[in-house]
Amino acid sequence: MLGGTQDDKGNWKPGGLLGLTIECGRGQQATAAIEGLIDYLEPEKKYLVFVITDYDYYGFLIMDSLIERASAMGLDAKFVRIGVNPDQVEPSKLEQNKYLLKLEGPKEKAWAEKYAIDGKYGLEIQALTGPELRKVVADAIYSYCSVEELYNLLLNSTRHGIWDEVAIELYKENKDYVEKQEEVNKKLEELEERIKQIREEIGLNHLENQLEKLRTELYEKYRKKALDIAEKVDDRKIPWEFLKEQIIEGKTSLEYHRYTDVKALKRKIKEIIK
Repeated sequence: MLGGTQDDKGNWKPGGLLGLTIECGRGQQATAAIEGLIDYLEPEKKYLVFVITDYDYYGFLIMDSLIERASAMGLDAKFVRIGVNPDQVEPSKLEQNKYLLKLEGPKEKAWAEKYAIDGKYGLEIQALTGPELRKVVADAIYSYCSVEELYNLLLNSTRHGIWDEVAIELYKENKDYVEKQEEVNKKLEELEERIKQIREEIGLNHLENQLEKLRTELYEKYRKKALDIAEKVDDRKIPWEFLKEQIIEGKTSLEYHRYTDVKALKRKIKEIIK
């Protein structure tokens, strides 16, 4: 869901870069989640809510349920379902991504007769890539908000960023602020010195050194044993295709868990060591 607000003249204003509030409902929204969202909003304003769901009976049902429950809780809003729709997906991708609907009841069948692709196929949001979804949102914003409004919003956002930076730089140069900051820093240094003294008095430093020494000894001991055992219980060669896949994905370290059951292997090694 993405939202904006309406001004006194009835013009929609994008409510961030464009001031949009974005909420992920993850399917059928819980009533408590809707209540939390409404509590966050300003009650005197009228809102424009864009909704993106799967293109199937249950996606449309989610939209209807959201409108019904939000309205019952007093949200003054215009709801617009902006996707995903078949005409937003390239024909070649549409064929690859459409899926056969399970038309189990009369409501599902009625929906399919009216909306389904070829009367029997639906679409999931994943049929669109991230950039394609963002284009859907951008097109929706453009259709409801004036270009001038969008331009002014972006311009003011940029200006506010500059003003904030100037304000921060100036207050950090202010004499009173600098003196107070130095006073705080001095107190913190005194506190740190006192903490050092207390650590020495109760022997904490010595105890921590002993613990670190023991940790290092045990780590080296168990690591050597685990390595020796691992080479015996799992002597398979990792195939090039597995390595190539992770290189293509840009991985910086080997995701070994995707090749073998790491948890089971670790349990086996632990059992042998013990």
